[in-house]
Amino acid sequence: MAGEAGNDRLTNDGLLNVSSAANLRSTGGAKATFSGGNDATGQSVATSQAVGIDGGDGDDAISSTGITLVKATTVAEAQNNSSSSASFTSNDTAGSISDASAGAVGLEGAAGTNTLANDGKLVVTADSTGYALSYSSGASFSFSGDGSSSSDSTAQSTATGISAADGDNAVTSTGQIDVTATADTAKDLTTTLVVYRLQGDNDQNTEPQQPVAETVQTLPDLSVADNQQTYPAGTIVYCTSADCIVTPEVSKGGTHYVSTVDSSGTYSWQPVAAVDALPDLSDPGVQAAYHNGEIVACTAIACREDPAVQATATYWQVVVDSGTGAYSWQRFDGLVIEVSVDVTEASFPSYAAANGNGLNGDGFATASGFSRAEARGIRLGDGNNSVRAGDINVRANASAVANAAADGDVTGDATGLVTTHAVARAVGIELGNGANDVVNAGSMQVSAVPSAQSFSEVSAGGGICIWFFGWWCGGSGTPHAQATARFDAEAVGILAGDGGNAITNDGSIHVSAAPDVSVDTRRNNDEYAARTSGDSHATLTVESHSSALGIGTGAGNDTVTNNGEIIVEAR
Repeated sequence: MAGEAGNDRLTNDGLLNVSSAANLRSTGGAKATFSGGNDATGQSVATSQAVGIDGGDGDDAISSTGITLVKATTVAEAQNNSSSSASFTSNDTAGSISDASAGAVGLEGAAGTNTLANDGKLVVTADSTGYALSYSSGASFSFSGDGSSSSDSTAQSTATGISAADGDNAVTSTGQIDVTATADTAKDLTTTLVVYRLQGDNDQNTEPQQPVAETVQTLPDLSVADNQQTYPAGTIVYCTSADCIVTPEVSKGGTHYVSTVDSSGTYSWQPVAAVDALPDLSDPGVQAAYHNGEIVACTAIACREDPAVQATATYWQVVVDSGTGAYSWQRFDGLVIEVSVDVTEASFPSYAAANGNGLNGDGFATASGFSRAEARGIRLGDGNNSVRAGDINVRANASAVANAAADGDVTGDATGLVTTHAVARAVGIELGNGANDVVNAGSMQVSAVPSAQSFSEVSAGGGICIWFFGWWCGGSGTPHAQATARFDAEAVGILAGDGGNAITNDGSIHVSAAPDVSVDTRRNNDEYAARTSGDSHATLTVESHSSALGIGTGAGNDTVTNNGEIIVEAR
């Protein structure tokens, strides 16, 4: 319900339900098989605004005796990944930026001498979610494959029950005003990620394996006697050069080879063959074609021992019983597989994950989350305003949660930097400069709760491993983890600007500014503000600012009278 410029009279005597929703999701990715760096960056910006009754400029008369429900909801989500499968140098960068804002007002009068009245029930809600997920993997098996990933998420919400701009405004509320602003950088996540990991490393409850195969760029020359000793018959290597890859349907990053020696003593490399089904080893003809210990890569879904593991192939080995001579297939773990992972997580934090690979691949991940929630029961601009208020409930909840994971391979470094900042501001009645006259006759509840959490996990040096839908195990590089969490909470019952204000409390005013520590459901429901893993010299920073005020005024000859109850808490 809206009026343009002019002296408008707008009334709601029934049910007025106004909602606005904006939902924007951007995804992107870049992947190369035998090339250098890839960049995948994306941005998602979304805004929603909702107003119950908008008078516009002019001397408006706005009233509601019924039920007015106003809600603005915004979700901005950005997901990006970048990876290379095999190269000599590969520097991959993925970046995701999300920015979500939501604004909601119940009754609004712009500039002018406005009269605003709520004699019914006024409920105003603004909710925003800014979510960013970024994943980068340097060349999966290369000499130098750096992975760099960044996620930047912002969520801002503003909710106001009754609002007017500059002017001599008169506000009365004998009904109920209920205002909530929430902002978050975590969301329920459903997505699919492509990751490289060792077969058998299915979940983080299993111990990470040592790879069965050495990664090489070219196949060693087995005509050389020293190489025959280094790679005796049965040795497996994973070769990543373009000439080596003969089964791209199994892995685009490389092919596994097994060293063999024939009856004449000649050594050679034999690729692990790809099959679309496991041959029937009860058939004597098939037995004759496969020897004890032979490995195949089966691309059929039926070959998966665990149907939930969506691998491009599953490795199986021929086993001949020494007593009975019976042939059978047994799954052979520890080789590299390419897996599509369906991720379904509740309240998953904004995340940056960077996996450096190769002999000196660095992993560099940065994640930042900012949330701001501001809620006000009544807000008026400059002027000689008059307010008569009944029950007012105001809540501002801001949550900023972000994670980073970084892996550096062999001599590569791992760096994970995480910063979160949550700001919550809640005011029952807020007035600009002027000779304001305010009487609170009802129950006023004002609450500001910011919650911030930062987690940085790095894998480098000392064989440290981290889990990101697959184990990443670091080498001898240098780990650097940093986590910073900031909290700002401000809660005020009645706040007036400069001037000769007259403020009377005949009811109750309860004000609470209480920063809160989030629960990490992914890590044993632990409660913490900032935490790191994998770096014994990590940097942790936690800052918290909290202020609560029952009644406050600016400069001037003010009169403040309390005939009721004022309880103020700042933690």
